[in-house]
Amino acid sequence: MPEVYTVDSVIQIKRPAAEIYDFVSTPANWPGLHPDTIAVGGDTNHPETIGSRFVEVVRHPGRHSSGTPVLWEVTKSERPHLWEISLSGGSELVQQCVITYTLVQQGEETRFSRHMVTVLQPDAKAKLKPERLSSFQKSDVHDEYLRRVKAHLEGGVTA
Repeated sequence: MPEVYTVDSVIQIKRPAAEIYDFVSTPANWPGLHPDTIAVGGDTNHPETIGSRFVEVVRHPGRHSSGTPVLWEVTKSERPHLWEISLSGGSELVQQCVITYTLVQQGEETRFSRHMVTVLQPDAKAKLKPERLSSFQKSDVHDEYLRRVKAHLEGGVTA
């Protein structure tokens, strides 16, 4: 039976939902902001829309490697409120992964939520080091990503 992990992160950002949406749905903005993103590949300098595919090179905690390329596909795109990507084709360890961004304008602030569901391959848990397994279970890395997005956008730095 595959293991299923869910991680939720939420933050308030003093920016309009559309501005945040455009920023976080542009994968070229991820390196340097998400602690596990080493690089992205493809035409990623704009908000990605339904059917778009791109590659993210993901760092593995506890390993000294150049990372693992992951192919994502945008499955939902409802600017400025909802953006969702899904792992395209799975991997040796991950059967499925879906990341959903939800943005709700609340006056001058926006509530930015990141919801990630990961389904591991049936035998993956035995192959994973504890540090890597924790990235599917804990929100700390993903909370840090949201804090960095907030600091970037509220600091007035343009993408």
